[in-house]
Amino acid sequence: MAQEEKENNVVVQPRRVISLLGAATETLFRLGLGDRLVGRSHECDYPRAVLSLPCISRPRLDVNGSSKEIDDTVRLRSAAGEPIYKLDDDVLSEIAPFDLLIAQDHCRVCAVTPSDINQSKVMACANVNQLVLKPS
Repeated sequence: MAQEEKENNVVVQPRRVISLLGAATETLFRLGLGDRLVGRSHECDYPRAVLSLPCISRPRLDVNGSSKEIDDTVRLRSAAGEPIYKLDDDVLSEIAPFDLLIAQDHCRVCAVTPSDINQSKVMACANVNQLVLKPS
């Protein structure tokens, strides 16, 4: 995996990974690393095998509203500096420990961001490595 750390000069690869970005989840499966995933975001739905993993995020708004209602809510939350997504601290506590959280910081509306992760009250999130994808 891309994220590695050294412990006593031995390279250690993450064994328990949570992906909060659909594209990262798909990539892990394509690389044959899907068995390392222990949690996923509410948007991770491919491949189908990922649906058996605990879902640890959800939007903080009604996604069943009209496009205008969703857009208005997102704009209000963004203007107020409020997060769009929430992590499920209970589920995170149940699946801890984990070695790596994969997120993105390109768009706070599109998917869970490091800021959303940092709002979690679960200690495992405070001390875990984060791989933050930054598309260019």
